[in-house]
Amino acid sequence: MELTEVKEIPLIPSDWKYKCEGLGNVILSYIGNDVSLKGKVMRVRKSIKDNVQHESHPSFFHHQKSSFYTKTKNVSSREEYVRYYVKEIISRLISKCSKHDQFVDPGEIIKVNHDFLQKVYYNIQPFRPQKIQKDSFDFDVNTQYALLIKDFTHNHYYNTTEQPTINNNTYNNNKNNTFSIEIKPKWGMICTSEFINDRNKPTKYENCRYCMHQHLKLKEGSVNSVSSFCPTNLYSTNKERVKIALINLILNPQNNMRLYINGQLKWFGDKHQNSNVNSTEMTNYYIEWLERLVIENGMKSLDEFIDKLVNCILDSKVMDTIQRMQLLDRFDIEFIYQYVYLPLKERYNNDDELLQLMLFDFEETTWLELIEKELLDLEQESCIEFICKAATKNNDKSVSPSTTTTTTSSSLTTSGGGGGGGNNGSFISKAFPHANSSKDIINYCREDEKFAWHLLRMYLISHGMKDCSIMITFDNSSNQFITEDLLSTNNNNNYYSVGIVDLDPKPVSKIPVYFKMDQQIVELYQQMVKHQF
Repeated sequence: MELTEVKEIPLIPSDWKYKCEGLGNVILSYIGNDVSLKGKVMRVRKSIKDNVQHESHPSFFHHQKSSFYTKTKNVSSREEYVRYYVKEIISRLISKCSKHDQFVDPGEIIKVNHDFLQKVYYNIQPFRPQKIQKDSFDFDVNTQYALLIKDFTHNHYYNTTEQPTINNNTYNNNKNNTFSIEIKPKWGMICTSEFINDRNKPTKYENCRYCMHQHLKLKEGSVNSVSSFCPTNLYSTNKERVKIALINLILNPQNNMRLYINGQLKWFGDKHQNSNVNSTEMTNYYIEWLERLVIENGMKSLDEFIDKLVNCILDSKVMDTIQRMQLLDRFDIEFIYQYVYLPLKERYNNDDELLQLMLFDFEETTWLELIEKELLDLEQESCIEFICKAATKNNDKSVSPSTTTTTTSSSLTTSGGGGGGGNNGSFISKAFPHANSSKDIINYCREDEKFAWHLLRMYLISHGMKDCSIMITFDNSSNQFITEDLLSTNNNNNYYSVGIVDLDPKPVSKIPVYFKMDQQIVELYQQMVKHQF
């Protein structure tokens, strides 16, 4: 593992503008004049508010409890750990799943300081959502490092000297406006592991996680209505299924879809937006808002915008790439929790931090070669066509065998996508082919620690890919380019760009949380099916 070079850049607070944020990081856009920083964003971590003293001396930071990130060999910060993970693990695995090598940018580590971050913090406060500022985590003004990453809301492949900058607030049909759509595609697979508890198999085999989870979210109040969006449609190679997935996502985005125009966030949706109106009014609100934006900024219609987005998704095969990674979840959390996580934790004195340190060795990567063997062959057909029964109950009428091309149960079995449920033994594990039965798998987990670690890595890498986002960016002046006919005959990628972001590693310590949530989702959905459907 090579030592990470820390890049020095001019730290001018006024050169950085608030872009967006999630639970763990704040994203800043560069608006200065340094050509080398154009088209870049700075990702600044968040920390627990109790540990962030905005008015304190920087030395306060050094009293914080050290995390496993800095205990990893040759890693000095959380940012360095994340960069290594994305660059050395995720990028390498994605390269085995795709012929495109531009999906991921691991970024560069940059040095920052308290004074710079303090000024940026105050500058961006008026632009941050109030609900996020109430969270227990906040912008960390005491961190010493940040990540400098490609801004995927800019079309880096469209060759034009007139591409607008983030400062351009004028949008009209005469301008060369750049549209960037951020989508959280969620789980594009249905795991049919034979290790799922018998009482849960019918439910899990027939329904996708997202559609079932909607009902738990509604009960908990984290969403205002159940969405008709089903991820299995988005991961399809069938154009109509993809289009219906996007339409349903637009009708009820739930913070899973955003539109940036010339780098600025212009359309999004979450629970707190107009929460006092009914679901029908909310649906009309989102679609009318988006339609007005795209037409004002150079599109002929919302239909044209959606068709262009569909063509970019299918042409890039980005969903196929993500699904191949997600299919590393071959055994389901029920098996991972009971037969992998708990025995390993007991073996290492119930120390999750020690397990995390042992999980990914960035220097000796023979374990990564084993993960590569588990990935589906690139020569195999594109996305596996899963059908989610829950989607029809959530009023998505697109999900039926007549709308797909390869949606039979046999296609799932022969592809090895299910990882259990009737699969040929050779598909249970390509790296450990001798483990070819349920009994063998359980015994090997107990007797062969290397095998147990292998399954744990497979699951956590897959789980991270289930929480990623994709960025699809194109320019309205290239309307004539992005058509299905042209993309099918032209290999030039200058018409649009696609990126995969939010690829941070998932911690081992969350395995019990994942298991508990999984059981809550399934139990509630089973109750609903019993009493309502």
